[in-house]
Amino acid sequence: MQNKKHLKIVIFTFLFLTSTGSIYSQANSTDYFLGYGGVALVASGELFFKEALTPQNPKWIEPLSFDLFFRDKLKWDNSNLDKAALVSDVILKGLLGPSVFWSPLLSDHNYGRHLLLNIQALAATAFLTNISKYAFARQRPYSYFKSIQAEADDDFLSFFSGHTSFSFAIATSMSYILEKENPHNSALIWGSAITLASLTGYLRIASDRHYMSDVLTGAIIGSMMGYVIAKNQSKRFFKRGGSKQISTTMVNFTILF
Repeated sequence: MQNKKHLKIVIFTFLFLTSTGSIYSQANSTDYFLGYGGVALVASGELFFKEALTPQNPKWIEPLSFDLFFRDKLKWDNSNLDKAALVSDVILKGLLGPSVFWSPLLSDHNYGRHLLLNIQALAATAFLTNISKYAFARQRPYSYFKSIQAEADDDFLSFFSGHTSFSFAIATSMSYILEKENPHNSALIWGSAITLASLTGYLRIASDRHYMSDVLTGAIIGSMMGYVIAKNQSKRFFKRGGSKQISTTMVNFTILF
């Protein structure tokens, strides 16, 4: 019953975040406040208030049979769990994360507005992800099964996967915009970005940091946030017509890298 209440809060927040901004015709101070202010708010919460916000006891403990099945199939050996977690960090923070800043360089759109669009997608996803983590207070698989040493602040923040939601939000918003200017490279753009995001999700299960339901939910939420914000805000931020195509060679090299 408690989880249903939390789910309603998450759904309401999602609907609110994806509907904001539509009353304006172009990017304005409110857009910048929601985007950059949202990122600053989430970052401040992580840096200064996480200890106070982190649940001391889990509300959601028992794993689903669905999750147990995939954990048994996908989890790596206990001695390699930290390696899987490290690789997931590298993909998100070293590849997908920086694309928030360099992907606008591949576009003929205004860099600042394109960057703002990416920031808004990231901020909305981060806000919704953190609300869910603290509200559901789900025990992580490594904590439940004692596969590695407890990590204190993160033991009860399993639902849903932040690495996965961020990865899919970035991949979706970036791919949506780049595809519009380079449609003949659509398969390469989407395929490369979604593959990296999916690999991140897989590694969160392999590292025993998350269950499959955490990862699937993160992928769905991240994709929806990235797509809805990119679609709605690009209509407002970018003028139609007159834009040149981005360099096919540059896209091929950058996405594959």
